[in-house]
Amino acid sequence: MQLIVNGEEQQVENMSTLGEFLALCALPSKMVVVERNGEIVSREKYDLTMLTNNDVLEIVQMMAGG
Repeated sequence: MQLIVNGEEQQVENMSTLGEFLALCALPSKMVVVERNGEIVSREKYDLTMLTNNDVLEIVQMMAGG
């Protein structure tokens, strides 16, 4: 499946949910905000949100510190 993540094409296999994709990328779900195809996805729905070919994801990771 092809995804566009933060403006870059990525090929992924055996991926079905947004939660699985975030785990594959080692991104803790509590530390990111995700927009899928122009709509913000609530954290509670990461594991329920099915990814499809050509989805466009914008992922912003929160950083601790000052």
